[in-house]
Amino acid sequence: MNTDNDFFRLVSDLGLHVSLTVDGAPESCGVYLLFDDAGRFIYIGKADNLRKRLGEHFSPSEENLMIRIFAKLFVWVASPSISLAEENEGSIYDMWMETFGYPPLANRNAPPKSKYAGLSEQQKKLRVLLERLKKI
Repeated sequence: MNTDNDFFRLVSDLGLHVSLTVDGAPESCGVYLLFDDAGRFIYIGKADNLRKRLGEHFSPSEENLMIRIFAKLFVWVASPSISLAEENEGSIYDMWMETFGYPPLANRNAPPKSKYAGLSEQQKKLRVLLERLKKI
């Protein structure tokens, strides 16, 4: 199974598109997801200006070493407000955590609107375990 093709097909099926350059990103607020060149999810963030924020991530001055090394592709979803972008960012982060039990590779902290915000790594893992046990 070729996961690269599955990733790009999924993104296309969702009506989104993968970008390699920030030129097409809107200057509006929204949520963005960063991926490595194989389509593996490494980071989620929100921005009040998607084009500007993505440009910062893909510049040589990017401080997050994991993003600077691995981020090659991105997907964005514009939002009508920054508060909705924050909620979406937290929800996507939470879904990832509950599915895999660890944060995306380059996310150092949980987003403010995540139920994992402010928790230690051990507390996050415990909460994920409890969420999984509830579903059994």
